[in-house]
Amino acid sequence: MLILEDKICFYNLDDTEHGNVNRFLSGLVEKALFELESSFCIQTGEDGYAVLPMTMGRISSYYYLTHLTMRMFHGDLGPQTSIQELISVLSNASEYAELPVRHNEDQINSELAKSLPLELNPHLMDSAHTKTNILLQCHFGQVQLPSTDYNTDTKSVLDQAIRICQAMLDVSADQGWLVASLGITQLIQMIVQGRWWHDSSLLTLPHVTPYHVYCFRYDSSLLTLPHVTPYHVYCFREKDSKRRLETLPEVMSVCDGRYSVLADMLGAEMDKEHLEQVYNVLCRLPQIELSFSVKGCWEGGTGQHEERSIDTSKQGGKMTDQKWLTVHGDQEYVLQAAALQDQQDEGKTVGMLTLSVLKPNFEGLCKQFGSR
Repeated sequence: MLILEDKICFYNLDDTEHGNVNRFLSGLVEKALFELESSFCIQTGEDGYAVLPMTMGRISSYYYLTHLTMRMFHGDLGPQTSIQELISVLSNASEYAELPVRHNEDQINSELAKSLPLELNPHLMDSAHTKTNILLQCHFGQVQLPSTDYNTDTKSVLDQAIRICQAMLDVSADQGWLVASLGITQLIQMIVQGRWWHDSSLLTLPHVTPYHVYCFRYDSSLLTLPHVTPYHVYCFREKDSKRRLETLPEVMSVCDGRYSVLADMLGAEMDKEHLEQVYNVLCRLPQIELSFSVKGCWEGGTGQHEERSIDTSKQGGKMTDQKWLTVHGDQEYVLQAAALQDQQDEGKTVGMLTLSVLKPNFEGLCKQFGSR
């Protein structure tokens, strides 16, 4: 009340009479509630007095996001939102509205945009949201920034990106959108690793450049010959005839803790200090084993609920018909997924995460766990 009395002009009040102040405050509250309801954050009761928090409101409060960002999520996120679209949604968050666009930076943004894979509106280069999109793309593509100001702005963008993406993920998961949720998870990984989703996972290793990716070649079949070591494998075959390793799990499996194998692949292209750093990272990466089982009643069984494991191994890239489990109509089954992490540190700590989903079995029903 004291503030209103001192600054009645600022609040567009004619006087501080009790009735006028009461109407002003009531209008202020009604406007705030209307804005929050328009952003799907709250729901007002039929009597006009009850105010109920909605899922969007809880997410907004938890991640300290403005209701305008939640309104944008409601309109722009969908079940099939692509990663390109997710980058745009992230960039359009109201939290980036105050990102500085300095004098002549619209021209710099235009030049940077020409070298980026995702097209942007050329008429909005002076927008803070467009600059945010540019900085994110530069971060993913390891593009050299033109000034220290842009480096500072990139840090500001990245500092907020994770919590905004986590809010996007909660919104998507609440709606049951698997494709969008997986895309947001990939986007978070892109932000953390500073790489595009389609880049080789080998580029996340320290000091590994696109050139080094083609050096990860190995032929393990020659190790079956007597007295042949990993070094001899490199001498036996021409480089182009050796199998290329394209993913981190492949490299981890081939090296299997042996420094000599990695040195044979990269020793000629990387100095010893950098090579040791790559080796240390490979040794610290966790190894994850997934297993699946189904619990339910089976034909020829005891009539009690029994758990049967699912053989997920593939031949020629496909599962054989013999490995499918036959389930029966009008029965309920529990699909259990377990992730076993074998940490390769001293002490060899082991962790397990299990997930159970109960679903009735009827024609056309399929529950998908993260496969694309």
